[in-house]
Order: sequence, then C-alpha cells, then structure tokens
Amino acid sequence: MAKNNYYTSYYVDFKQIDEETIKHLEDVAQTGYVRALSFPSTQYSEIRSQVDNNDIDFLTWAHRETQIEFMLNPFNGKMLDDNRLKVILIKTRGKYHR
Repeated sequence: MAKNNYYTSYYVDFKQIDEETIKHLEDVAQTGYVRALSFPSTQYSEIRSQVDNNDIDFLTWAHRETQIEFMLNPFNGKMLDDNRLKVILIKTRGKYHR
C-alpha cells in the first residue's frame, strides 16, 4: 500500500486502451504505490473488463454529462453496480464554462 496510508490514484492518460496499455496498468497496480486508477468514463468498459487486479479501485468522471443524463444512460447503470468503482465525478457546464 502507499506510504503513510495515503489513498493514491494513477491517472490513466492514454487515448487508446490496448494490450500494451493494460499491461502497463497491471504493472502499476502491482507496485503497491497506488490504490486506484483514474480515467474518463468512456474508457470504463475496456479497463474494467481487462484489468484483473481486484485490489485496485476505479475512479472516473463523466465529462459534459449532467447528473440526470448520466443516470438515464443505460450504460452508466452498469457502472453503479461495480464494487470496484469508488468515485464518479459528473462535470457539467457551469455559468463560467467556456
């Protein structure tokens, strides 16, 4: 586990989730320095189905979806049943959004 009991996450900064990316994520999970992987919700299915390390949590965000849009999307309902998914951030357009 991470030093001093910090809850740390690895930011997945890959546009494409391929075999090499999954290998890299599995290697990161094995280090014990991170507790979670953070990634956009559009990559959830690929990462969830291919990252086998059950000790790693998932943190994700839904870009440009309102809470209502997120809840009404049937794909997102599957995410809500996943015990490994610990955080879902919903980003909406605010008053000062460009």
